[in-house]
Parts: sequence; structure tokens; C-alpha cells
Amino acid sequence: MSRSSRIVITLPVADRRELAKRARSYTSPHAEVVRARIVLLAADGEANVAIARRRDVGADVVSKWRKRFCEDGLCGALRPQLLWPAAGVPGPVVSQVKAMVCEPTGRREVPLSRWSSAELAAQAAVEALMESVSASTVHRWLAEDAIKPRRAAGALCPAAEPRRRHDGVMPTPPASTKTSLGQRLSARARERWPTLSKVGIRFHGAFAYVSGHLPDGEVLPLCRLRYGGSATRWGFAIYRASHDDYQDSFLPSGYTAGTPEEALDCACGLYLGDPTAWLPGP
Repeated sequence: MSRSSRIVITLPVADRRELAKRARSYTSPHAEVVRARIVLLAADGEANVAIARRRDVGADVVSKWRKRFCEDGLCGALRPQLLWPAAGVPGPVVSQVKAMVCEPTGRREVPLSRWSSAELAAQAAVEALMESVSASTVHRWLAEDAIKPRRAAGALCPAAEPRRRHDGVMPTPPASTKTSLGQRLSARARERWPTLSKVGIRFHGAFAYVSGHLPDGEVLPLCRLRYGGSATRWGFAIYRASHDDYQDSFLPSGYTAGTPEEALDCACGLYLGDPTAWLPGP
């Protein structure tokens, strides 16, 4: 049996009536209808995983809107503050849409072959990444990296896998590459991110875990870099504070691998609140 959420929703009569109206609506935006149904099921005592299966969304999406309703009420759940407007969507938001296609099947509990451009557009609105986006726009974003959402799992994302040795073992960075990585990240931090007192790196196998140290002693996990045989090009995974894990992601360039400086700028833009780091250079 699924575990119940610690966040319990108790609906006033007026709120339940309004949510039921939205849930039955054929004219309201699809995202609002989904959110209304999620909140109603949560108020009826359904667990997040069960709601996710019934509404064909991820359990993390259900958890997000359950919490949002408790914090912000009806308006917060149905008309949330969007991360970005529909126009002028920055690279990292586009990357989140692309990343949906590349996620493991269990993350949103849907088969990888399910995602079409139209379904990705609808999911982006459900998760409040943007107000709305057309299927043709999503298709164009995917085409930029030759991502085909209805193909098999092995062909979804651009190749960013590290080259393996002839014996099948992933390469690990040599000492000289580790030193070079530390020097490059430290130099970039001094140039672009003076808020950081230093950049920390922890190596484990083919991976380098990068963190930012603030002057007050706080340590911010930022990203994970994956060595693929080149000292100048590393696979990129962003740290997700909400899950305390790392998720393979796209850089603002649209690629899943890039220079250490690109990776640091992307992660610091998120965790230090400076999205200008995601804009293309002059």
C-alpha cells in the first residue's frame, strides 16, 4: 500500500466546489484541469503515487501541487507564479522540457515511448515551467538535438556517454586532468562568481562532484561532471535540492556535455540566482 503524504489537505466547501468545477471544465487550460483533479484526489486521502498513476503525471508533480495548495490556497494551485513567460524562454527551461524525454521510465511512471511533442507541451504547462507552449515549438526544440520522443530508450538523448575502454570499464580522469579541472573551475569562479569563497571538487570514479563554498561556511552542491576521456568536455548533471540527487541535464548551449566553465555557470546561475549566466555570450 502506498504511503500517505505528510501534507494533508482539508478543503472548505467553497474551494471544493470551485475545484470540482475546474476539474469538469472543457474550456479551462489543460494544466488547470489537471491541478484541480490532483488537489481533489489529495483532499480525498489518496497517496501521491496513486494520484500520479490515475492522472498520468509524476509523483513529484503531485507532491508539488499538494504542497502549493497548502501554502498558497486555491489561487496558488490554479494560477501559480510561472518560472518564465511563454515568450523568451531561457535555455535551462527549454532543457527541462528536453530532459523529460531522457528521464528514466520510473521518474514520472510513464513509458518512454509515451511522450509526443504535444504531451511534452502539456506536461510543461502542468509543471508550470511556462504558461503555454505549442507542440510545434517543442518539436523544434527537440529537433535541435535530434531527439525523437517516440524512439526507443537508447536513442532518445544526444550521445554524452563516456567512452569506455576496450575492457568495458569507464575511464577515470588522471591526476593531471583532476588538477586542470580544479584550476579551471577556480579561475572561473574568481572571474564570474566572486560570491563564492572557493569551489570544491570531490572525485569518485569517472565523476567529479562540484560544490560552491560561501564566505559564511555554507556549502552548496552544484553539479556533477562526468569524465569521458577529454579534459575539456565533461558530461553535465545538475544537483536537485528537492530530491538531493543529480540529474543529467542540458547546458544552455543545448548539449549534455561541455566545458567545466559552462557547467559552473549553469549551476551557479540557478543556485546563486543569476539567470543571465544562461544567456549566450556576445
